[in-house]
Amino acid sequence: MHANKKKEVLTLLPIYAWVMIITIGGHLLNIHNSWVFGIMVPIFFIMGGEINTKIKTVVGGALTGLITSYVLCIGVGLLSGIVGPIFGWIIPVSLAVAALMLLRPFFPYVCNNVAFLYMVVATRDAEAFFAEFWSLMIYFVVGGVIYLGGILLIIKGLQKLAKKMAAA
Repeated sequence: MHANKKKEVLTLLPIYAWVMIITIGGHLLNIHNSWVFGIMVPIFFIMGGEINTKIKTVVGGALTGLITSYVLCIGVGLLSGIVGPIFGWIIPVSLAVAALMLLRPFFPYVCNNVAFLYMVVATRDAEAFFAEFWSLMIYFVVGGVIYLGGILLIIKGLQKLAKKMAAA
């Protein structure tokens, strides 16, 4: 194994441990909607780029996806009674997808693939999502701060350790 790959694995181990601790803690606390903040971690690591850009993209996209899903649910509920269930679904979904796609060049941190992902996952059970929207937003913010905040602290700590070792 190359030295760089060993270093990368050693860097990822404490992050993995943190993610597992938080995931198990969420399960033990019976937080059944941990998906709302749990999806952030793999997306964060799959993305390339600077940490600050990744945070803006993941958090902004996730919030946009959740809010778009909420508005989408309202639209489907309102239009289904007027134009029928098929068009009551097609029209809001088409508008939501169009908004995310067409606004991406202007708002790349919020209209992105993360927003699409959250929109798809949130609406897999649209009724439950709509009923729990506000608690999901709280879970997202609190869980996201704990997850990503812990990861960022670990990364900063590892960077300081690397500088100390390089200076020695």
